[in-house]
Amino acid sequence: MFISGGWIVKRHNTNMVYHFEVIDDDFEEIIEIEYPTISGWEAVIRVYEKRGLNVAANLFRAIKAYSIKNSGGASINQVIDAIEGEETTSTPSFHKYREDLMKYLILV
Repeated sequence: MFISGGWIVKRHNTNMVYHFEVIDDDFEEIIEIEYPTISGWEAVIRVYEKRGLNVAANLFRAIKAYSIKNSGGASINQVIDAIEGEETTSTPSFHKYREDLMKYLILV
């Protein structure tokens, strides 16, 4: 299951190259992202979709971790609403998992 994630920014010549690292209890993966076009949330979705793992459960854990550490006191529901309010181009796959995320929210 998702443990943590974060940005890794590297300079390549004059360009910045953005990677997002996903740390799971079974693996670690670094994925190159077209930031700011694609969000970190989309990176989490892509990693778990590619591996055929439960995307909604792991995305929920990522959102929960973010709400605790980085959101400035926002609830999990507020973070979900904020992600949904982002341009659909930055998190195009999010809508597929919103209903399942809300089911997990009820359990918390």
